[in-house]
Amino acid sequence: MKEFFRWMIRPGILLVPLFFCLPAHAQEKMKPGKIDPADLKLTHCSFDSAADAMILGDIGYTHFEYDDQHGFMMIFDRLLRIKIFTKNGFSRANFSITLYKDGSDEEKITTLKGHTYNLENGKILEDKLD
Repeated sequence: MKEFFRWMIRPGILLVPLFFCLPAHAQEKMKPGKIDPADLKLTHCSFDSAADAMILGDIGYTHFEYDDQHGFMMIFDRLLRIKIFTKNGFSRANFSITLYKDGSDEEKITTLKGHTYNLENGKILEDKLD
């Protein structure tokens, strides 16, 4: 019986690192500034043909940084990609961000970037938003 558990543990140790690598590999497809032309060529949502817009991806990443002045800070990075099919879908790109504030404890937005991408004559055109 002990030999069986020894045999089972060895493959388990090898599989654990692979398990933790899978989510990172699955999210590798969507990166800031890297646009798949196939996403721009979409004309409708495959599971709802009447949809005005579709979320192509919404990835969040949280990590902690230490600063001598502020102590530990939680940093949250988010990459949201929306494909808009019709003019009615423009409203899907509008959203609000709720921030926490309690006395001196508060959340802040330090960087916010927005871009629009369009496909014209086979080329991807990028416009940065203010």
